[in-house]
Amino acid sequence: MITSIKKFTLSSGAKYSYISTGNQLAFYDIENETPVLDITRSNNFDYLEKVAALYFIVNAKINDKITVNAGLRMESTSSLGTLESKIVTKDSEVPRNYTDFFPNVSIAYDDQKKSVLSASIGRRITRPNYQDLNPFESRTSELSAWKGNPFLNPNYITNYQLTYSFNRKLVISNTYSVTNDFFANVFEITEGAGNILSPRNLQRAINNGLSVSYPLKVTKWWNFTTFLVYNYSSFEGTIGNTVIDLQANIYNFRLQNSLNLPGKITMELTYFYTSPWIWGGTVNVEGGYAINFGIKKDFLNKKLLIQATGSDIFRTRSDYHYKSNYGGKDVDGVISFDNQRFGINATYNFGNQKAKATKKRKSAIDDDLNRISN
Repeated sequence: MITSIKKFTLSSGAKYSYISTGNQLAFYDIENETPVLDITRSNNFDYLEKVAALYFIVNAKINDKITVNAGLRMESTSSLGTLESKIVTKDSEVPRNYTDFFPNVSIAYDDQKKSVLSASIGRRITRPNYQDLNPFESRTSELSAWKGNPFLNPNYITNYQLTYSFNRKLVISNTYSVTNDFFANVFEITEGAGNILSPRNLQRAINNGLSVSYPLKVTKWWNFTTFLVYNYSSFEGTIGNTVIDLQANIYNFRLQNSLNLPGKITMELTYFYTSPWIWGGTVNVEGGYAINFGIKKDFLNKKLLIQATGSDIFRTRSDYHYKSNYGGKDVDGVISFDNQRFGINATYNFGNQKAKATKKRKSAIDDDLNRISN
């Protein structure tokens, strides 16, 4: 619902979600050609979550230069995680009922000439993906596996951001965020030589980032945009009997080129670099670089579009080297992804090319769908 009163615009709304998931995990040993249930590794896990939310937003245009936005969202959550097993397990049933308030305030100043300055502060909640709650053990290699944590708590993030824009080109932004109950990924010690990676809640994570971007038109046929991001990240807390205290200074640099070549061919060439960083609050990952490209050309009065693309063309960011010494166990490994890809795509547009495109609206359940797919 939206209501306008002079310089103020009031918005309000509500949302309700009901999520029910179930997982049955059964391990069998073959004895004399007969499957025998392994009760030490078999269990059933059910998870029920109900969330009711209300929100109120006020937009105020103080004058031609100053705009203020303030909002408040209230969420009431009820969840129940139940783990059934023949082996007695601690916290086999975890009910949760909690109500949270999430305020957000932002103010923007536009001098109507060259400078725009904005500041904001807000609090939000991030619930774990359903896959992270699933206790099923999924093998990722002969020596490693992934296992969800059915009792993972949501995390709460407080964000502070200050952004300055000059001449609608140079953009400088500073972001400071504090995350409580951060989703950390830890290697668990197993009886054999392998290991299991599982999510756990870490007490606190802090990120302080500075980003700078600037587009530049070098010639009529060459434009490029530079992005420079610096982040100081720290992860602090105790998981089990292990104290975690990690810090990292992380640099990201991206140079994006747009070239208008002869024959009305458009080409994009992107270079990306990142310094060593920390994944999941406990794992140190080596840095590296990648180069991507894209070429496209229109035919038949812009009805036919031919595109060729390539990502990580030198295969420099498809293998990630990582190290971890969580819980007294040193892990040194490499995980590989199919980041190096090449493709050719042809698109033909039928019908009236001047027809107005329909903008896709964001659904109220998009966040829940992302928790299922991620």
